[in-house]
Amino acid sequence: QPSAFFALEGGAGSASRCYHPRHLVLGGRAEAPPAFDYARAPDPAAPHVAMQYVQRSVLRNALALASALGWQLVRPRLWALCERHWWHLKDCRLPGNPLPMPYEAPYDMLFNLEDWNQAGAEDGAAAGPIQLAEEGEVRGLEARRLHLLPPSDGGGGAAGGSVEGDLVLPHGTSFDAAARFLRPRLGNASGGRRAVVELDVRSLLRFSPCGFDDEAAAARFQRRVVERLFRGQYSYCGEERNPHVDAMLANARAKHQPEEPLLMTRRNCTGQPANDFNKPKVDLGPEALRYLPRGACGERTVGGGSDDGAEATLKRGVAFVRLS
Repeated sequence: QPSAFFALEGGAGSASRCYHPRHLVLGGRAEAPPAFDYARAPDPAAPHVAMQYVQRSVLRNALALASALGWQLVRPRLWALCERHWWHLKDCRLPGNPLPMPYEAPYDMLFNLEDWNQAGAEDGAAAGPIQLAEEGEVRGLEARRLHLLPPSDGGGGAAGGSVEGDLVLPHGTSFDAAARFLRPRLGNASGGRRAVVELDVRSLLRFSPCGFDDEAAAARFQRRVVERLFRGQYSYCGEERNPHVDAMLANARAKHQPEEPLLMTRRNCTGQPANDFNKPKVDLGPEALRYLPRGACGERTVGGGSDDGAEATLKRGVAFVRLS
């Protein structure tokens, strides 16, 4: 649930108030002064972009586990705190649209679905697109819950333990190790029906930040899935961070100067690194989601430390947009 994202003590839950548009003081000048720090100006899109990093990490890990098992992923729900329209947003909404925040977002709100249709193909061979099952397809099927324990439990104890009958794995387990653990315990449900395993978001974020024990499997997943599904991202341009643009363009027209160079360099937007007008540039693409090299991960720890993988992901999302 999106509310969990804003529960970080001293994180997005408190700092985002400083970024609300009502705190932006425009001053008496039509254009921002030359020393204006575009990258640190109040940005209503910052919480949305931070949450997208967290959700992309969740979805990446869910796809990685499904890939390791050779199973189908049931489409997770995604949330948004900003509309996709890239220009003239006000409080992250189209002017006049009282859209409640957060709202459940369709996948084409956050991804380029044309990329999804090609994911899975490798080296010119059609291996088939990524197929997501819908929730209705598994309704009524037997399901087992899988928990990954926090590092405070000493790495989680013995694999195969239970929390009220659910399956349990240690914090920092790799996806291929999880697949080896799950297959004999799940297989197909009784009567030949399909088996279903359920994980919550915190458990998904507690898998190893190196992803796979098998480096070839990690490279294949990066190439076939991450680089194709996660390469598209969007920019968010709010009126609150661009109080000078109308006057700037009017001045250019009066002087018969081109507008495009000004729009490419003097706007304040957030997101896609390829766009010059994004300040800050936030990379939510394949490199930001690449798993660490196997040697960087220590004994079931996050990045060689003892942070909870779920909390570490939240903190990285907040740091991406300088909310901390």
